[in-house]
Parts: sequence; C-alpha cells; structure tokens
Amino acid sequence: MFCKVCGKELADSAIFCGNCGTKIEREVVAEKVEEVAEAVDAVEEAIVEAEVKLEEEVTAVFEDAEDKVQGVVEEAVAVAEEEVVAPVEKTVEAVANVVEEVADATVASVDDVTKTVEVAPAVEPVVVPAPVVPTAQEIEEVKAEAKVAKEEFKAAKEDIKAAKADIKAAKAEAKAERKRLMVKRNTVLSSITCVFLSLVVTAVMFATAAVAVLCTKEFDDFYYGFISNNRAEFDVFWILTSIWYLYALATVLALLVLLILSMIKRRKYAIFNYIGIPMVINGAVFALVALLNKWIVKTFELPVILEELFDVIGDEAKNTVLFAGIILLAAGALCILIYVLVSVIHKAVYRKKCMKTELN
Repeated sequence: MFCKVCGKELADSAIFCGNCGTKIEREVVAEKVEEVAEAVDAVEEAIVEAEVKLEEEVTAVFEDAEDKVQGVVEEAVAVAEEEVVAPVEKTVEAVANVVEEVADATVASVDDVTKTVEVAPAVEPVVVPAPVVPTAQEIEEVKAEAKVAKEEFKAAKEDIKAAKADIKAAKAEAKAERKRLMVKRNTVLSSITCVFLSLVVTAVMFATAAVAVLCTKEFDDFYYGFISNNRAEFDVFWILTSIWYLYALATVLALLVLLILSMIKRRKYAIFNYIGIPMVINGAVFALVALLNKWIVKTFELPVILEELFDVIGDEAKNTVLFAGIILLAAGALCILIYVLVSVIHKAVYRKKCMKTELN
C-alpha cells in the first residue's frame, strides 16, 4: 500500500503516513468484510492495551521525576551545608582566635602597643552550583505532551470506531445486494420452469386429445352402438372433455405445488406469476391452433392422429377452442399484472424501510 500524497510505501495496517502524516483512506470491499472486521477487532484490543500501558508509563514517569527532584534538592542542601556553612564557622573561629591573641599581647606588653597585629586574610565566599531541578514550565511542557498524546490516541480510537461502523454498513449493503441477486436469480429460474412446465402440460393435453380421436376411429362399432351414428358430436365432446379434465387436474396440482413453494419462500404473491405464465402460454397455444389449424395441416406433414385432431378442431370445435384460448390469455394476463403491481409495491415499501433504517 502506498500514500496517495507523497507516494511512500506503507504497511497494510498503517493509519497515518509516517512521511507526510496524511491519514490513509481505504475502500471497504464487500468480499473482505469478514477479514477486515477481524483485523479491526484485533486493532481495538491492541489499542486498549496500549492505552492502559500509556497511562501506567505516564504515571511512572511523573513519580520518577518527583523522586528525582526531591533527591536533587536534598543533595543540594547537604552540599550547601558542607561547603558554605562549615567555612563560615571556621572563619568566625579564626577571627575569634586573632582577637584573643591581640588582647593577650596588649595586656602582656603595654609598650608594645605598636606591634603590628596580623589580621587573618578575608575568606572568599564559596559558590555552590545550583541543583538541576525541572522548572514549572518544563513540567507543564511534559504534561502538555502527554495530553497531546492522549488526544491523538482518542482521535485514533474514534477513527477506528468510524471505520468499524463503515464496515458494518458495508456488510449490511453487501448482504442486501446478495439477497437481491438471489431473489432475481430465483425469479428468472422460476419463470423458466413455469414456461417449460406449461409447454409440457400443453403437449400432454393435445396428446390426450389425439389418443381420444384414435380410440374413436378404432372402436367405431362400439361408439356407433351408443351414440346412434352421431359421430361428429361425440368426437368434439370426447376431445374437449379430455382437454378440460386434464387441464383442470394439472391446474389444481400446480396450484398446490406452487402454493407450498411460495409459502416456503415467504413470497405468497409470487403464485400469481407461477399461475399466470402457464395460463398465458396455454391460451396462446389454444388460440393459435384454433386460428391456424388448416394452415398447419397443409404446411406440415403431421401424424394421422394429429391430422384428425386438427380436422375436428377446425370443423366443429374452432369457436370453442378459440374462446377457451382467449379466456386463458385474459386470466393469465390478469394474474401477471397482479404479480407485477404487488411486486412493485413490495419493493417500494422495502426500499422505504431500508432508507428509514439508514437515516436512524
């Protein structure tokens, strides 16, 4: 890692640049949130230990300085007593001896009054060096430096607290982003699954109708005995009945399965999307078959069963199949519209809730 101001290479855990003093800014990466959080916890523990250690060292320094000052003062007093008081006492004693000798000489010989009396030489005062005692200004400077160190430590602690809050916010944002991507992926997969199942259900419906036509052709005598040569009406009745019963059964099963899935995912309104897509696809297939059955028979080479099925739909059941397709299209479109509206409202409420949480 390098300083953005002076370009000096720094350690990964550096907070300030050792060269220019610039605060190092880092971008919090969502993928390294856990690693950074552990590093911040470790740094916070180290800071707490450093704070305790700093307080102990400052207290020890003040106590040591006080002991040293008291020792220096006592030593200076002792030196002054030895080097100043003792010479003065000796000088006083010497002067007293001289005065006594002069008095004795005067009494012993009056004639020798003119005798020169030698006076003791003057004693020069001894200069004692002043003890090295820290002044009040120096003590205040030491206290000020300790106070500045505490303020810097407090500021660093606040910066770490702010960084921890940023990391927490980044973790929440990354979690929300992962959740949003997961919901989006699940929605896409669910839609693809619905389309596939719809196509399968539609194919099964038409296969059942084709089997009904084949059975009608193979057992003519049986059917004619019961229906009295009313062949066309029986074909239409059998085909439509087979289709509707199968579609009703598939719809009920799909409702149960999708209801369970939506309850598991806690998105109950998604069932409208799961039901709407198959209904739209089946309705479109019904309508296209009713409108384009003759073109399909002429253009493509279909099996005999499907040709019979399309002939019946095109002749006797065209309007019925077309009406069924329109109904399915309308119902499916309504379900999808309900899903879209509810989804938009849900997202708006969720976004408003997130904004309110961030402001708090």
